[in-house]
Amino acid sequence: MEHLDRLIEIATSRGLVTTFLILAAAVIGRWTIRRFIVKNDALSPTLKAKWGKLAQNLIVFLTLFALVLEWAPQLRTFALSLTAVAVAIVIALKEIILCLTGAVMRTSSSVKVGDVIDIQGCKGRAVELTLLSTIIAQLNDDDLPTGRRITLPNSVFLSNHFATSKANTKLIPLNISFVMEPNYKVANKVKEELGLALNRVWENVQASPAFSQAVSAEFSDNADFEPTIRLTTANDAKLAFKIHILCAPEDRNNVESNLSESFFTIVSQLSRKPD
Repeated sequence: MEHLDRLIEIATSRGLVTTFLILAAAVIGRWTIRRFIVKNDALSPTLKAKWGKLAQNLIVFLTLFALVLEWAPQLRTFALSLTAVAVAIVIALKEIILCLTGAVMRTSSSVKVGDVIDIQGCKGRAVELTLLSTIIAQLNDDDLPTGRRITLPNSVFLSNHFATSKANTKLIPLNISFVMEPNYKVANKVKEELGLALNRVWENVQASPAFSQAVSAEFSDNADFEPTIRLTTANDAKLAFKIHILCAPEDRNNVESNLSESFFTIVSQLSRKPD
């Protein structure tokens, strides 16, 4: 019933009624003038064709003019909407181009994961590098981690001076990604189990003598080293588990192999379970 009332309201709206009357008047006027010209024997066939064409063009012009006057507020709103959309697209494209250009400049400066970046008074160690942004782990004035992560759009590398220095820490950040088919019901369980496996790997990393020595020598007491795991989508519409963990260089292979083994074991076990 609601839909019927809505249709009746639209059908009886002033704009539609006026539009119908304008079109009806145009059709009737064109028929009347054409009939008058055809019935007028005083005009030659050439003049009849000429006046008929002129009358038709005049009626079309007057009809369009009347419709524009009637729908002027709606047309103005529509034009403003198109303008706003066009401006938004231009701004978005400009930012994307700046980010991509900044990524090229960053790459030309040989910035790698683990390097220290100092830009606009913000200093941090590069954790993740993408085409549109750079994620850094913030450092304080003593070059010790504050535990905060900052995402910088790559456009800042294009419009600001920045300095880089090669990493001299004995620890390295690992960014590991695992991809699976898009099944959110299973994915949440995989993330939960993978998080438990990550905690076990993290305990082994912390127990490493190399890790303990590097932490005590290079980092502040309140620095945050907790590993993270995020569930996102990959470029091919698949699900991706992105893990970030800090470890000593000699533990890298063990960390990667243990996490890979855990992931494939978890996926294999869950895929065999009935829904």
